[in-house]
Amino acid sequence: MEEINNLQTSSIVKKAKDCGLDPSILYESVIELTKEGLLTASCINTAAGILLSDLELPQYFFKWISKDSLKKVLKVIATNLQVKDNTYVLRSEVSEVQLSMEEGVQVRIATAENRERMENVLSPVMSGHRIEYYYSKTHNYYTYIIKPERCKDIKEIKPGESRFSFNTVISGLPTPKTTKQRYEKFLKMSEDSVIPIISVSKSESTNETRIMFKEDFSKSILPIIRRMLEEIDVTLNRAYWETYRGKTNRIESICSLYLDGTLSKEKLQSVIKRLHFIVAIQPTDIDEIYIHGQISFYQYIFATIAAGFVHTFIYKNQITDTRIMENLESKQLKDGFAKRIFESNKAEYSRSIINSAIKQKPELINEIFSVFDKKFNPSYKNRNLKTIDSDIENYKKHVQIEFAEDKTSADVFLFMTKLITSTLKTNFYKVKKRSFTFRFSGDILDPLVFEQKVHSIFFVMGLYAIGSHMRAAEIARGGLRLIRVTKTNYETELDYMPLLNYALGPVAQRLKHKDIAESGAKGVIVPYPEYPADSLNAVLDFADGILDLVLTSKEIISFYRKPEMIFFGPDEGTGHFMDIISEHAKKRGYKYWRTITTGKSTGIPHDAYGLTTEKKVFGLFPEKTGTRFYLDGKKTVITKNMEEIYREIGNNIYSSGMTTTGVMACLRTVLKHLGMKEENTSLMMSGGPDGDLGANQIQSYKGKIKLIIDSGSVLFDPCGLDKKELMKIAFARYTSPRINSLAYPEKKISKQGFRIARIKQAFILPDNTKVEDGSYFHKNFFSDVSLRKFIREANIDVFVPCGGLKDTINADNVAQFLELFKELKVIIEGANVFFDDTARDFIAGKGILQIRDSSANKGGVISSSIAEVLPGFLLGNRYEQILVENQKQRISLVKSVFGIIETNAIRETEMLLSLNKKTEKHLHNLSMETSEMLFSLQEQLYGILGLLKKRKNIILRILYSYVPDVLIKIIGIEKIFKILNNPDLKSYLDAIITKKIAQTALYRHADDWENFNTKIKQKPIEIIESLFIA
Repeated sequence: MEEINNLQTSSIVKKAKDCGLDPSILYESVIELTKEGLLTASCINTAAGILLSDLELPQYFFKWISKDSLKKVLKVIATNLQVKDNTYVLRSEVSEVQLSMEEGVQVRIATAENRERMENVLSPVMSGHRIEYYYSKTHNYYTYIIKPERCKDIKEIKPGESRFSFNTVISGLPTPKTTKQRYEKFLKMSEDSVIPIISVSKSESTNETRIMFKEDFSKSILPIIRRMLEEIDVTLNRAYWETYRGKTNRIESICSLYLDGTLSKEKLQSVIKRLHFIVAIQPTDIDEIYIHGQISFYQYIFATIAAGFVHTFIYKNQITDTRIMENLESKQLKDGFAKRIFESNKAEYSRSIINSAIKQKPELINEIFSVFDKKFNPSYKNRNLKTIDSDIENYKKHVQIEFAEDKTSADVFLFMTKLITSTLKTNFYKVKKRSFTFRFSGDILDPLVFEQKVHSIFFVMGLYAIGSHMRAAEIARGGLRLIRVTKTNYETELDYMPLLNYALGPVAQRLKHKDIAESGAKGVIVPYPEYPADSLNAVLDFADGILDLVLTSKEIISFYRKPEMIFFGPDEGTGHFMDIISEHAKKRGYKYWRTITTGKSTGIPHDAYGLTTEKKVFGLFPEKTGTRFYLDGKKTVITKNMEEIYREIGNNIYSSGMTTTGVMACLRTVLKHLGMKEENTSLMMSGGPDGDLGANQIQSYKGKIKLIIDSGSVLFDPCGLDKKELMKIAFARYTSPRINSLAYPEKKISKQGFRIARIKQAFILPDNTKVEDGSYFHKNFFSDVSLRKFIREANIDVFVPCGGLKDTINADNVAQFLELFKELKVIIEGANVFFDDTARDFIAGKGILQIRDSSANKGGVISSSIAEVLPGFLLGNRYEQILVENQKQRISLVKSVFGIIETNAIRETEMLLSLNKKTEKHLHNLSMETSEMLFSLQEQLYGILGLLKKRKNIILRILYSYVPDVLIKIIGIEKIFKILNNPDLKSYLDAIITKKIAQTALYRHADDWENFNTKIKQKPIEIIESLFIA
């Protein structure tokens, strides 16, 4: 047996020299191992031959290896030898032995038989470590070297210092300078590009093809890459993962693949294309059916997307549920039943169940993907939709046969057909992308749960996040909300993503957009739990994927067949990314990049401007040295002393902030209706001076403020809080750090008042009652009727919530709320969704006049539309010159917008109060009803647009009433019409015309709506013309 594969000592020594190993170290290792008496010299020599030759490790490995480490490796190999085909080879059990070498370096060796088990074990370790991988094609051995070097924390890295861990090598030879330079250069390229970069170069010394890309996955994708290359007959000889500290302080890596030989152009293009697909999506446990060869590469990508799609949207179309819903009368019961249906679907079709079904029948993935491919692959010249429909029906039959006894799995595969039938376009076949995006028609949603019509849906799956975007109409705008995820809340947030998206966009935002061209929309982005701090990457996955489908491309087959525009706005977690998205859209060639986002640094901020009582515009802006105040663009003060700003405008503010201007217009209109003077009323607020709405409410309100509940405390004084002190705190919200009600001077609180901080600490109330816990007191304040003895002294008659959690006042606590605040007469909902509808009904039943959020809180969206989006379209490349550089023009636009917001708020509030008096319906219900009346008329008007556009004089009058006067003066009404009448902007112009007509008609004729509707159907042009007579 010793003669089998027994290399002579001389040949071993020669091989050692060729590999760069010091022969003396090898000799000493063999002698010392032999002396231990457990292994023969021949056995050790055989092990040395495998180490030096069969594993095909690089020379540098042997140059730095110590004698002790060499002995460990030789011993492990020698004790795991077996004879196969008259040759010594490694047994599979070698993978169970962990080789610990110098300074924590780990070496693992696998055979073809145990490779998968080995890589499953190593997967968590391979993410976030420097890794080297070597494959011996001749002997089918796989070697993994895990290095211990850790990246410096971002705070430890000095300016100009490398972020790579190879600069802190504690084991082995230093990384060559040329290698370092290659990685540093690639990292810069990668971070400068939104689209993942894949670099190809030739390794001249080894006749290999080198491919580099950023590898930022939550688990090792080595098995996927290797399988992908095997599929196209390409061998991965070796691979390296070099780690570095990312900008969010997470460890990321650059991967270098070394492919055997020089690849043909076709093979190289195939590799690059497939890598682009891999780096644009997060792997899942569906990977195993691909790794095992049960599906092909593109089928695997499709299956991953299909699983995410099904989990997001799947529903059961059960007749019994439909009948139950039809028999429910109240909206609350319908909403409650819809939520239960939604939750039932999520419980039955969990991610694990969906993935399990896919892994059970991968052949069905093959079948449905072939149909998808026929419809959306741009390489197909002849696309026969009838054949595709027939293929879908055949597929459905196969599914029903395969899962005759498993309805849940059948539902999973059957719902996948909607990924074909409801998709109007997708970037699936686009090579260079950072996420996979689908544009669906609204019929993708469960009609029982999503009752309101949804015009279209974008669905995005990227490497960092998954998200959806829903629009109520073709021209629709709304914010992008980034969900804060943790490993514990991720599944819940992901489950509820479509429901939240629907509630925020096509429902709530749509109702708020009565006065602007755009209908309601919203985007919801859910980062994967491994990337909670990678907000920008998550947002770029989302925005760039949607841009792929808005821009035209030969790589994308569109069944929508007309151009689309997209509008995003700031929302929770995304406000500081609006400039980045806009600039990226510009770089990608999107014509209307200025209008793709609102809330940009060049736009008109909602919260920064205000009006004095003389209707002069003032502004408050953050500066490094304090808060900058200016008046009509002339007088400027920069200070940290808020006393200075108070002296300038403290007693001279009419309204502050776009949103608050609308809120105050509603409040003042209701007070006028009730015969109450604002100066004689008493206000309570939720949300305080450190918030935009709260601060602006404090600045704008003329009466006494007696209660503020904000993030800092419950601040109460029945004598009225000192307005000057409150305003100084409110002004300071632009000075970092912001301060809240805790900054209010304690000496200014009367003996009857109190401040209870929101902390876990005991406090004493004015009557010596002990508050055991400040946090608990804060949380339950609105429903603690024991506090009535204090509240009655304040005579609070007005409530303007400016912040707070969803449904703070709800069906469970509204009775206690009104018991506590018996004197309330008016509620204006400055904050969104502070009340649920049951609470609103209860409050209205007590005779309190309450204007809901969709009517009161719309000043901000009006400002975004007419001060950012509309000027962006009309001014184009002149936008910055006219509205950014020219302060006089900018201030004129701000003043004009304030006027429009106030006018719209007054008209809607007067309309609601008039209808309330006439019909005795609750104001919050009338707000909803009148919105639907407006939208119904708008839809009707689309039918006569062709006829209406023939009357240019009417169109010009409509534009006069919609466009801010300063823009008309700058551009001219004829040119405005010409710009908007461009084919690219046709949908936008149509939305302006129909919405403005419907809005004007509603505010003027809501009292006699049925009669008005009859007239406009009979004589549409004549009636419309009468609405806009100068």
